[in-house]
Amino acid sequence: MQPAQPISLGYYLCAVAQTLERDIQRLEAALERMNYCTLGSCAFAGTSFPVDRQKVASDLGFYGPVYNSMDAIAARDYIQELTAAYTILSTNLSRLCADFYYWSTDEFGYFELDDSFAVCSSIMPQKKNPVPFEYVRAKSGHMLAAFTSVTMALKGIAFGHNRDGGGEAPHMFWDATDQMVASLELLSGTLSTINVRKERMLYRVNANFCTVTELADRLVKEEGMPFRVAHEIVAEVVCNCVENGKTCLDIDSALLDRYAEQHAGRKLGWDDAKIRYTLDAESSVLGKHSYGACAPEECSAMIETVSKNVQDGETRFNAFESLVTDSLDALRRKVADVIGE
Repeated sequence: MQPAQPISLGYYLCAVAQTLERDIQRLEAALERMNYCTLGSCAFAGTSFPVDRQKVASDLGFYGPVYNSMDAIAARDYIQELTAAYTILSTNLSRLCADFYYWSTDEFGYFELDDSFAVCSSIMPQKKNPVPFEYVRAKSGHMLAAFTSVTMALKGIAFGHNRDGGGEAPHMFWDATDQMVASLELLSGTLSTINVRKERMLYRVNANFCTVTELADRLVKEEGMPFRVAHEIVAEVVCNCVENGKTCLDIDSALLDRYAEQHAGRKLGWDDAKIRYTLDAESSVLGKHSYGACAPEECSAMIETVSKNVQDGETRFNAFESLVTDSLDALRRKVADVIGE
């Protein structure tokens, strides 16, 4: 929670997007593993009746039958996998909401929620509370409780049919699913209407000393100083500003030379324009162009990659929905043929 180094909001959101992309992958992987049909497994040993499990699975839109009939009856790990994916996803959303919650305070003032998603205090009329972030943060606890409940119900029971697994294990699963969907819908609506106060963010990032590491780096690169010496010079400059009620915007050539002479034995003679450019947040961000860094071209590449991956995921999910829909339509036609409709 201390000023560190400047980045763009876009870069921050790219990091969150890549985290959520892994959450999508976990849910997609869970779907791939659970879309197999248990019908025809009977009690657990299979059956001597001439059932065609492959055909049943195909008619119902599954990829195929669960291979081992005992596994089909005994296993409930798919519920664990889904609730674990919910827990990780909701934890990631909770961390996002923690940041957005702080940034919505008067002290930060970076974000303002739309009135349709904020709540006024019942007694203090000046308060505009960002309650969606509170709700989403709290939901992560419910997801963890669901995962713990499922796991504890399954732990230590025999590998076969039990009421523990059949009835108690999924007890909290459906509620967790509903709450997960509610969190995503609430957060989606909140973020789509949020107001970002760019001017305040820009002032703070230039005033709060988060660019001074750039100054130390440049002393190393241009003046040939060891970093420990450059660090001492810049640290003294910052301390002087703080003690005298000044901001990073007040650092000038005289102040820098004062501590350069003290720690490096010489004045630097940098003019104020060079210092201002070095300490400018936008210049700092533009200079970070290593792979995966915060420069705009890197962010653009990340956005393009994530967008493509999301589109590919939507295509795969739509294909899955079509598989289920087509199978259901085909099954209805077969049923109609049998009953003579």
